[in-house]
Amino acid sequence: MEVHLAMFWKREGEGIRCNLCARNCFILPGKRGFCMVRENRNNKLYSLNYGRVVGLNVDPIEKKPLFHFFPGSVALSYACRGCNWRCQFCIDGDVPIPLLVNGYFKLIKARDFDKIFEEKVSFTPEMYALTILGPRKIIGISRKRFKGKIYEIITEHGRRVRLTKDHRIMVWNGKKFVEKPVSKLKIGDKVRICTTLFRTKGIDRINLIKELAKLPPEITKNLYVSNVRHIFEKIKIEMGYSFKEISRRLG
Repeated sequence: MEVHLAMFWKREGEGIRCNLCARNCFILPGKRGFCMVRENRNNKLYSLNYGRVVGLNVDPIEKKPLFHFFPGSVALSYACRGCNWRCQFCIDGDVPIPLLVNGYFKLIKARDFDKIFEEKVSFTPEMYALTILGPRKIIGISRKRFKGKIYEIITEHGRRVRLTKDHRIMVWNGKKFVEKPVSKLKIGDKVRICTTLFRTKGIDRINLIKELAKLPPEITKNLYVSNVRHIFEKIKIEMGYSFKEISRRLG
């Protein structure tokens, strides 16, 4: 993975003090900051997400925390890997979660887990969630049924979020975002909605082979990826490689 020397940091003692955000992480050699995308390598701070955009969309300007700012216009929104927040509500039911299930790569929406598994189930070592820290074995999953009142928030763009009355979310009060319990919301409140990691229309291009090559051999030795024959056919035609040569080059 290509990295770039980061900005906004200084050497301090045996490590580095990152000054990019208000967390001001102290990062020892070989470690990363809270955001997980700024790493100390030989007492120099490197950005691991430089130029790696994972989300890109054109949004109405009204979605931004601005008041009467070019109404009716649009804004370009983009996102990179890494975050200096840890919001419990960041992953909603529509977020696709990348998994390795018995050697197969799958994207399963969070809200669909209960349709696939029972109320509680133990998992085999062959099931992993693919995270920015590498594959993490899933040891169990359960669904909690809430017996109280559920509030459904519907935004002007049709986004729906179901929460309990005690959930606290970020609301714009005209000057800044403040926490507010769901039970105190009223029509017209400007709610901060976290967008998902993946674009709603899908990812334009991803090098699946390179991504899978990052996984440990014990996970990928029995891995099977379906629907890739047309890719090999294209390589064969454009580059003149035989299937045997393609397999050799892929290792």
